Amino acid sequence: MPRTIADVHEAAVLPGYVALVHSDAVYVRFLARLQGRAGLPQLSDVFVSDPGQIFTEGQSVRCQVGTCDAARQRFTLMMKPSITASTDASYLLGFFREMQQVQTLRAEAEAAAAGSGGDVPSTDTDTDLSKLFPVGGQVAARVHEIKEYGILCDIDDHPDVVGLVPSSQVGEVGSALALGSQLRGRVLDVVDHQGLVEISLKPDMLEAAKNKAAAKKALKMLKVGDAVEGVVEGMRPGEYLILSLPEHASLLAYAALTDFNIARPELVPRTFTLGQRVTATVAVLPPEAPGGRILCHVPLTHVGAGSGGTKVATTPGSVVRAVVTGIQQDHLDVRIGSGKSVGRVHITEVVDRDVAAAAAEAADAPPVAKKPRKAEPAAAAAAVASTPAPLGVNPLDGFRLHQEVEAVVLGRLKEQRGRSQRGPLELSLRPSRLEAAKKGERLARPVTLASMAPGQKIPCFVVEVAEDAVWLSAGPVARGRVSIYDASTDPNVLANLPTAFPVGTPVTARVLAVDRKGKKLDLSLVDLDGATTHGSVTDIASRTGTLAMGRIRAIDGFGVRVKLGAHGPVGSVALTDIHDRWVPDALEGLKEGVYVRVRVLGQKGEFAVLSLRPSHGAAVAGGGGGGSNTAGEAPEEATAPELVDASSLTVGKSVTGYVKKCDAKGLFLALDRFRDGLVRLSNVSDGVIEDPAAAFPVGMRLQARVIKVDENGRVELSLRTFLRKAPGGSSQPVVPSLSDLRPGQLITGVVRSVCDFGLFVALDDNPAIVGLAHKNDLPEHAMKDPSTAFKEFQMIRAVVVKVDAERRRLSLSLKPAKVKKAEAAEAEAEEAAERKAKGKGSKRPRTVDIDEEIAAAGGDEEDAEDGRRDQLQGQLGDGADGEGAAVGEDEDEGDDDGLAAAAAAAAAAAAVDSDQDVDDVDVSEEEEEDNDDVVGGGGLSDSEDAAADDEDEDEEAGGHEDGSEGAGGEEEDDDEEDEEEDEEAGRLVQRSPPGTTNAANLDLMAPWGEMLLADDPRLSGGVGTGDALAADGSGEERKLSKGQKKRLKEQREQEIRAAELARLSGPTAPTTPADYERLVLASPNSSFVWIKYMALYLSLGDADSARKVAQRALDTINYREENEKFNVWVAWLNLENAYGTTPSPEEAVMDLLRKALQYTDQKKMYVAALGIFERSGREELAEQVERALTKKFGGSSKVWARAIERALQKNDGESARKLLERALQSLPARKHIKALVRAALAEFRLGSAERGRGILEGVLRNYPKRLDLWNVYIDQELKTGEQQRIRALFERATHLPLPPKKMKFLFRRYLEYEKLEGDAASVEHVKRLAMDFVEKSLTA
Repeated sequence: MPRTIADVHEAAVLPGYVALVHSDAVYVRFLARLQGRAGLPQLSDVFVSDPGQIFTEGQSVRCQVGTCDAARQRFTLMMKPSITASTDASYLLGFFREMQQVQTLRAEAEAAAAGSGGDVPSTDTDTDLSKLFPVGGQVAARVHEIKEYGILCDIDDHPDVVGLVPSSQVGEVGSALALGSQLRGRVLDVVDHQGLVEISLKPDMLEAAKNKAAAKKALKMLKVGDAVEGVVEGMRPGEYLILSLPEHASLLAYAALTDFNIARPELVPRTFTLGQRVTATVAVLPPEAPGGRILCHVPLTHVGAGSGGTKVATTPGSVVRAVVTGIQQDHLDVRIGSGKSVGRVHITEVVDRDVAAAAAEAADAPPVAKKPRKAEPAAAAAAVASTPAPLGVNPLDGFRLHQEVEAVVLGRLKEQRGRSQRGPLELSLRPSRLEAAKKGERLARPVTLASMAPGQKIPCFVVEVAEDAVWLSAGPVARGRVSIYDASTDPNVLANLPTAFPVGTPVTARVLAVDRKGKKLDLSLVDLDGATTHGSVTDIASRTGTLAMGRIRAIDGFGVRVKLGAHGPVGSVALTDIHDRWVPDALEGLKEGVYVRVRVLGQKGEFAVLSLRPSHGAAVAGGGGGGSNTAGEAPEEATAPELVDASSLTVGKSVTGYVKKCDAKGLFLALDRFRDGLVRLSNVSDGVIEDPAAAFPVGMRLQARVIKVDENGRVELSLRTFLRKAPGGSSQPVVPSLSDLRPGQLITGVVRSVCDFGLFVALDDNPAIVGLAHKNDLPEHAMKDPSTAFKEFQMIRAVVVKVDAERRRLSLSLKPAKVKKAEAAEAEAEEAAERKAKGKGSKRPRTVDIDEEIAAAGGDEEDAEDGRRDQLQGQLGDGADGEGAAVGEDEDEGDDDGLAAAAAAAAAAAAVDSDQDVDDVDVSEEEEEDNDDVVGGGGLSDSEDAAADDEDEDEEAGGHEDGSEGAGGEEEDDDEEDEEEDEEAGRLVQRSPPGTTNAANLDLMAPWGEMLLADDPRLSGGVGTGDALAADGSGEERKLSKGQKKRLKEQREQEIRAAELARLSGPTAPTTPADYERLVLASPNSSFVWIKYMALYLSLGDADSARKVAQRALDTINYREENEKFNVWVAWLNLENAYGTTPSPEEAVMDLLRKALQYTDQKKMYVAALGIFERSGREELAEQVERALTKKFGGSSKVWARAIERALQKNDGESARKLLERALQSLPARKHIKALVRAALAEFRLGSAERGRGILEGVLRNYPKRLDLWNVYIDQELKTGEQQRIRALFERATHLPLPPKKMKFLFRRYLEYEKLEGDAASVEHVKRLAMDFVEKSLTA
């Protein structure tokens, strides 16, 4: 096989294998990934519509080089069986050699399995059946059983060998045999791998077996290339023929039944039968062929007549015999008689079609989808021609290559260009023409444009399907076009033209227009008896009340814009004319470019008024619009009226409508085709809606109440659930004037305008009253520039500060403290009223248990530590992330009380057997457990790991308020990072921008294919946003704790990920580059979509296009979306690591890494690259990256922990110990504990548990009162399962002089452990220890 383009030469026949099968070509690969292309015309001797039916990826093929372009490094191949057939019997020779090798390997494997003491057999007489039973020789056997397919025999001294006399080889001798009878026959074939010997009992075969001298002489006279006549004696289906050569002493020969490039036996055009005489060519003689066989070549196609026959008359009207030489989409290629004349049978000249009957069938059964055509068993030419083709069946389906047919010559016809064809003769197979020609009658001329007139119905065949049209052929020289809108009145058919109209489908069409000068023909497949056309709608008035075909051009709040026909006007469908009933979303299922059938209702200006209601006969492709099954349909009586009676719109009336738009004026609802209603922003909701446009998307169904109808018929609506009225039932607002307002009152309003000195707010209850919120009365973050926090038409809550009725001035305050205080006062008043009304009693007394006694013992201490608890709970994630307390706090004794409070909070929420939280500031096994769960030894994904490490460093820096540790410059940097983290957490409360993905959404630790779609189980378990916010006693929002930030971030990432997965999966998932181009236009900043786009090209084997997509993504994604760009860089690194070739994979990926480091966070990128190289086994590159990480980021404990883990994974404990020493020298003192604990956890998990215990014992000697360290130690021992060590450790911990809250946590863990692993005595022992501690604490 060739290795480079220099080894490829034109006309060379090369072996290779199929690397990729496309819809239009097959790519064959050779050595060194050298690849050639074979187009559709070069794949087979017959027409090929689907290469996948002939070739499969990985199939070995033989091909001939067609053209070679060395400059462009490209070459084309030809794979037609007629060109690549193995006339030298190389295919069959390779088959026998492979079978012989398989048998040898099997014998060696059996000998090895039997034991080393036995001898290994070789291909000698002990194992080679072809030497025990030479083909053509005699064999003795005993009848074992008689079956319908032949006689089964036992062969003496060979119990593992089965003899078979096929029923065709029984003869007179075999017919008289009984069970147990002895026989002697001739060996026809030996199948080593099946242990089978085929035997013949035919008299001529037995005679030839006895005459060995004649056989030897005949074999000596045979030469390679000799043409011999053979008789088919047997067949191995799909493998080879067994032939006898009567003229050569009945020698046995073998010929292949299949060949290169033939995937399945049924694709072989020639069939064989037992006893058939065939002409063969000797190709291989013994001893070159295994088993002493003679190999011949028998053509697998019918052999045509020679060229020396008499000349056949080809005048028009002559009846000739022809052989099919090719099957194309719209015609048959034939060779006439025995001469060199060639002809063509057009698809319209194969069968007779009755126009009236075909039109009736077309009316009853429109064209439906049809599977791609493939060759069917050959039928007689007369049967094919005389059987009328049913609707939807291609008349060429019944023909096969080299089939002989009878045809009548039509002559050389004129094409539509007006010139006579100088090519093949036109023939006809139509029975009516054959009958007339045989009678000598004059033949009717084929259909031409000159014989057509508008309104005429003609039978046609589909010959081509374009994107916007179907091309039909009515005759050999008459071709017409059907606009897509005239192809069907079913939108689903228009959306799938190639499926609905396969090439070759017979149809009946109506002539719309004939342009004989321009040689153009317009046809229609609908309304065959009418005169309308959907392809060109010009007069709207004339089409009013009728159905028309169109395509959706635009969708918005004003409805659906539909383009009628190819060149017709644009019409509009109102929101209320899409469905017959009220549905939750009027626009659901509709999108631009979808084909529709609409009812023309009238005309408004230049636009047509249309309807998509199913009751009007309208439909949408795919079942969208009114034809879709919508959830939450309104009741039966809630049918959407086409027009609303103006007299029914009275004040207080409830109406339904669809959201049309939302702007500064308010919310507009479409009530019917022409009438809208306005909901002012003050009446949109009972509460505060910051973004009404987002809350009420276009097309949403709403139910509102009429509150006003003016003299011009304009309708004002309200969405409030309770309309407050003034006393006496007046319709005036509750607040008629400023005098009714009082200081401290809580009001709701809408921002009217934003200026430098404050906000102007219109009261929700009375928009005529406008108050001023001075910038000094705004929240602190908005005092400098109010426009950064507020926008026009934003709904807010404020407190009345001052009312000046004389000067008509109102002062408001938006200070959070004041607003919270007013809300609390209002809520307290309401609760007091409810309690008074319901007469609630006192609370139930609480029961006291051992836990509460311990808590009571430390109650005074707990009160003293309220100030520190919030901070520590923030570090622990409010106890939801694990059981342990924070690591990295100050080591003086003053922290014990704070840690006790944190431990108590953690113990209340943690399970006993759960792992301790080590991630971020806490020390636990969460990360290590994740590592255990991931196949391949990964931990968190690379991007997540690096991001979490950044958070670790920030939190550690922020955990020391006194700043007693670390250098001054580093402390300042850490403080700045803390502030940025707080700002980021605040932004998470807001709505994330659409079309973006976080780095955590991609599992970068998985292989390339899994990285794109794998659901990372670590992303589950997020909490709602309601759990992520908290308020202190004064009502002020307090800063989110770290655990809350993490959960809130995970929740947002899950929502974004779910939305993107829903869009990229299911029946509407993108499958082509065009689909992804539309997606990246809609979501240009989504790395998820870009990476999926890259994966599409990789699945097609086009890595270069995947690289181009990656570069486009980096150029397109906004520079602020750093995480999105980072995801693309990581995906590109994966791509180069797997497919990089120039100059080498290692250099390619390192070049890209160096480039990525210039544009991304270097630490995150190094960590991601390290994970990629570890998974792919590139240890040298991984070592290089690790050295760079520890050198550049020696102040990161997670970087050192990663290096230590790598050393332990390689069973190099000494290197891990040295790395820990280096880490303690490089890290600041405040990170030493964390580094030591991480190293200990790694030892427990990957190295030596004893070394891990030694590290933890050393840390506990210096910090014996650190509950978090004790908790981690206990976790690790619990995993070892050594009960003696575990109980000893619990005993040590529970006898420490720690505060009650810490002891409560330890006693609870000890008790739960004994309940699971111990007995009643051990449980009672723990309880007694706890009660003793309580008593001592209470008496102290």
